[in-house]
Amino acid sequence: MEQLDFKPPTVKPKDWDMIINPLMKNHEPVEPPEGVTTADQLKNHLEEFCLNRHIGSDVKILKKVGYGIVMAIIILYLVNFLVNF
Repeated sequence: MEQLDFKPPTVKPKDWDMIINPLMKNHEPVEPPEGVTTADQLKNHLEEFCLNRHIGSDVKILKKVGYGIVMAIIILYLVNFLVNF
């Protein structure tokens, strides 16, 4: 519509079904590329969180952050298991 500069007429639902149904019968399913599914994105974010974090040298901070990293690694393995399930 941005290039047409006008709104095309609305197709009636019955006519639309007659156009779309034959196209849907002959469609070819296309798999999404790797990395675009929600599970892949979550996995990538968890990997980034677990592997590319700067951790301080203070013992108290290391103890607090260590728990979060362990939980993130567990979640990462669970997501990986569910993606490959």
